[in-house]
Amino acid sequence: ILNMDVFKEKGIKFRWFTENCFEFEFQSGKTLLIDPMLPDVEKSPEWKEFGSGFTPKDLKRCDYVCITHTHGDHVDSLKEVCDLFNPVVMVHEASVVMLAKDRDLPIRKMLAYTQPATYDFGDFKISMYPGTHVPTIGDVPYSKFAERFGGGGMEPTESNIFGSCFNTNFMLEVPGGIRIAFVQGEYVPLTKNAFYKSRPTLLIRQLTLIDRFPEAFDALIECMD
Repeated sequence: ILNMDVFKEKGIKFRWFTENCFEFEFQSGKTLLIDPMLPDVEKSPEWKEFGSGFTPKDLKRCDYVCITHTHGDHVDSLKEVCDLFNPVVMVHEASVVMLAKDRDLPIRKMLAYTQPATYDFGDFKISMYPGTHVPTIGDVPYSKFAERFGGGGMEPTESNIFGSCFNTNFMLEVPGGIRIAFVQGEYVPLTKNAFYKSRPTLLIRQLTLIDRFPEAFDALIECMD
């Protein structure tokens, strides 16, 4: 059972929008946005199943963005967020060039992170750990990717294609001993060991399409145990 008073005492607020899109506001007022997916479904009906009623224009600010992987359902709103707020954008070093090209992003404030590694921003620390995507589209050769992308906003761009390769789990630490763990894709041993030792306060796990990938739920139960 999560004791929300722990977060209130430390001045931390967070909210979930859709998919793996979360916003964290720290005591300083600065904010971190995870996997920006805030589509205007009237303008982009292909994303209607991901509509939360919010768009980037509803955000008050955004100082940092963390991208777990570069599939369209995790980065669709990134361009608009960057245009509005000019945040630091954290993305895997192997994906940063592809994502910047595909989304036409400014590159000076992009942080190409490695795994495993820890980055200290003062308001928070974030530790990156390797993960792998569940076998949706990463199980076919490169030449077949275009056939697998169709509709749902998932164009066969390089960042979409390679989004299955470079998936990231991470631990968010804030002053006061609060640790928030994010598990993406398959729960690989390196992440298991790191999270087991750190005993996170809160565990967040995306379980979209759980009916197709019940093993992801089994891994979550293992993690919690």
